[in-house]
Amino acid sequence: MSEVWPTELRVSKDRHRLVVTFNDGASFDLSAEMLRVLSPSAEVQGHGPGQRVTVPGKRNVQIISVQPTGNYAVRIGFEAGVDVIKVGYTGDFESFRETVATCPIPVVIAGGPKTDTLLGALVQTSEALRAGAKGAVVGRNLWGHGDTTMAARAFKLVIHKGMAPEDALAAAGA
Repeated sequence: MSEVWPTELRVSKDRHRLVVTFNDGASFDLSAEMLRVLSPSAEVQGHGPGQRVTVPGKRNVQIISVQPTGNYAVRIGFEAGVDVIKVGYTGDFESFRETVATCPIPVVIAGGPKTDTLLGALVQTSEALRAGAKGAVVGRNLWGHGDTTMAARAFKLVIHKGMAPEDALAAAGA
């Protein structure tokens, strides 16, 4: 019995199709949309048994990379069309700056774990902005420190006005 192996993986010029050719002459033309919608991602498969969903809106997805993995698998990278990426702060200015520098689209900092103080959350946000983040998504560090209105004012001053965290707290009425 002869073994059938892929001999070529070819992405179309418009990046919407992947052609897989095998050593027996068989060839399969697969759409990026189908490959993405059937992918093993958590978005499609869910996080447990019975959570699989059909994800709409993938018609214009493009294949950006194809990497053979092992003897029988292919890792496919898709351009999902996102406009911004939310990333947790690494806790280190230099490593976060490197993260932001390697990202082709704007990065916003995820709010992260609840800090002991509002000042701690503002310092973390300020450092991420200095490292190149374009904004922040805050939740528990906004409503988890008592006066949400004051906390929102302080975040606004740090994020939109570039104010130092200590000054933002004072100006917000802390």
